[in-house]
Amino acid sequence: MKLHVLTGADVGGVLEPNPAGFTVGRGKDNDHEVPEEGTSRHHCRIERKPEGWVVEDLGSVNGVRVNGRRIQDRESLRDGDVIDICGHEMRVDLPGSALPPTVVPQRDVPPAVVPQRDEQTIPESMPDQAREALPWGRISLLAGMCMLIAALAFLLHTGPKPEGTGEQAKKDGEPSAKAAEAPAGNLAPDALSDQELEKLLDDQEKLDAAKGVATPLPDPPVGAGGKADTTTPPTAADTPAPGATDMLLVQSKPAGATVFIDEVEKGTTPAVITGLAEGRHRVMLKLPGYQDLPRLIYVPDVPAPAPYVLRQRPNTLYVTSDPAGVSVARGSQWLGVTPVLLRDLPTGEITLTLAMADCPRRREKVTISAVRGEQLQIEMKPELGDLTIETQPPGCQVLVDGLLMGTTRGEAVGPGAKGTLRVPNLLVGERSVQVEHPCGAMTGRKLQVTAGGNAELAIRLWVPDTRVVLLNDDVRNGMLIERNEQGDIELALSPRPKDRASYLKPRIREERALSEAEAQETFLKVVQPGGAAAAKPAGKPGTGVDARWGDEADGKDPLGDAAGEPARDDDPAPARKRVIEVTELELTEALAKDTKFGFLRQNHGRMFEVTGRPSSIRRDGLSGVVLFGRRIRCELSKKEYTDERKKMASLAESGRRLTIRGKAKGFDGDRLILSGCKPIYPAEEDN
Repeated sequence: MKLHVLTGADVGGVLEPNPAGFTVGRGKDNDHEVPEEGTSRHHCRIERKPEGWVVEDLGSVNGVRVNGRRIQDRESLRDGDVIDICGHEMRVDLPGSALPPTVVPQRDVPPAVVPQRDEQTIPESMPDQAREALPWGRISLLAGMCMLIAALAFLLHTGPKPEGTGEQAKKDGEPSAKAAEAPAGNLAPDALSDQELEKLLDDQEKLDAAKGVATPLPDPPVGAGGKADTTTPPTAADTPAPGATDMLLVQSKPAGATVFIDEVEKGTTPAVITGLAEGRHRVMLKLPGYQDLPRLIYVPDVPAPAPYVLRQRPNTLYVTSDPAGVSVARGSQWLGVTPVLLRDLPTGEITLTLAMADCPRRREKVTISAVRGEQLQIEMKPELGDLTIETQPPGCQVLVDGLLMGTTRGEAVGPGAKGTLRVPNLLVGERSVQVEHPCGAMTGRKLQVTAGGNAELAIRLWVPDTRVVLLNDDVRNGMLIERNEQGDIELALSPRPKDRASYLKPRIREERALSEAEAQETFLKVVQPGGAAAAKPAGKPGTGVDARWGDEADGKDPLGDAAGEPARDDDPAPARKRVIEVTELELTEALAKDTKFGFLRQNHGRMFEVTGRPSSIRRDGLSGVVLFGRRIRCELSKKEYTDERKKMASLAESGRRLTIRGKAKGFDGDRLILSGCKPIYPAEEDN
């Protein structure tokens, strides 16, 4: 491809664009520099695409025209097309093009005058007489042609021209029509600067003020002889009615800017404006915290609109977050909720506090500039933890804070079978956990979910699952606890830990599993005597009865104390010791030997009396705590702590041992929590 320069500084020149890209503009870093007035720094780009050669407007103020028509963004080129850049014209030459050439009237370019020599070469050695015998006829013809060309050029330059163009318009200070053109969209970074645009607007205002008119007046009527008829003033019928656009869309980033057209407010962006007269208009966008943005548009030559990008003022900070809705504060001053533009900030480094529910607070240091606006993008992640529930038996529904999370599942079946359910991504803090079985048995606990931790909870419910018919026709329904090798079984006949019974194989006539309906009927008869018929069907969350089982009784004490041999036949097993007296060291060793799951299965809800030297006695919120090492935490109520704090502190300071009684509640990390605690002094008898 070749470009023949028809008008401009390099008239007559031939350019060969690089297929990868050929830029044209006022800047010296372009492939072809065009210093004409109204040309942008980087005006357009010519390159070869798979479909052929194209010319692309790089967001110039005055646009690019092909064959006299202004293009939108980009346009394909054909052989013979004329590209016009603010009066700088170039003709496209595509050798071997399959498309027919475009026929465009081209400007007359004076041919370069090249002196022609006679066909007979005159040797330098010829005498002077021979040199004088030159072809004077041809020289006379050449001189005549030059005079004719000069006369044509004079007529072209002195003939009538359109208003606002040529040297006379430049002398009057009238900007050309091309210089007045401006896009409706935002300017490219390399287009006319704000200072240049403002100067252009000021010059136009001064010119209009000097003339005393706001818009150009129509030409006066032309009388006979081609002279202007100044005797008859123009009438309204002689003045053409101004045209109007159907619609003009003005957008901005960010939205909400107030739009002024010719200093008349037209609404806020995005704004649809109609009824603009033909000609040039001044657009001004204003938004608090952002610099005023002036622009020129030319109606009806308005390209497809693009959002105007507003620039922040100095000493401002635009804060955005993912997700939105983060509270922003500076010290004790609340500044707003993201996304938010902070204005009138002091120059230099400031510290912002960012807070959002269920997320850790963040502090961000930002340097505020006195010459430009700053931006801050943050990402807030909530603090989450996991929960693992183990139930005996399996098949229990788990609700956390009243929401159903799933059902515990297990592979094992039969006596002692367990099921587990893992609930991930719970918000940190105290959570209410409720476990329900389809038969109606249920229980609830509260536990603490820590960030990045896994709270563990073991629950055992009394669920009747076995019917035994003895030789004397007595029927026993209960929960199967154990079956030995000889076939002897042990049943839990009620949720009470001590209400167990063992039956020898020879005394059992029949043994079978209870159906779901029989299990529900048996459960309601035991926990609600006389109310089984009126009870609601189980299965719906929140309709069960608290039937916690086995929290204070099991086969073996985790601290190694024997719990007694189980009773035989119909005699219930003896009640286990309800209070476990241990030293701080013994309890710490027991916690180290067992898992948290295992310890809670055996001891959840059991009463402990821990004796030792406390490592800390202090207030925790409204209540108080006594710590034994790093594994035991005893929580006291506000009243208990207030009444006993001085006495406990006195014992600790004197080096004496302190005894605290409390119920095993759960774990906070690796630390055992004893709740409802109170001190036991040597002179006080155990309850």
